[in-house]
Amino acid sequence: MGLRFLVLELLFFLKFRIPFYKMIVPTVDTIRYEYLIRNLLLNKQQVLLVGNVGTGKTTIAENVLQKLDSIIYNILIIHMSAQVNR
Repeated sequence: MGLRFLVLELLFFLKFRIPFYKMIVPTVDTIRYEYLIRNLLLNKQQVLLVGNVGTGKTTIAENVLQKLDSIIYNILIIHMSAQVNR
């Protein structure tokens, strides 16, 4: 039996009402991570994102949280840093 390939075309439209830095281009990786994170959260599993600075952890997390049903989930985002002065 030969291999079958499924071609997925993702169409997205630029929303000019949002700032440029908040636009997310859907790539294979961002779609994969969002799918995994969303399904873990919906199944009441904890999620910890780790990686180097600037790899998009916060962006992906915030994007997933914004897409959750706001009637069921209350979202509070607090940005923290290891460089906080005491």
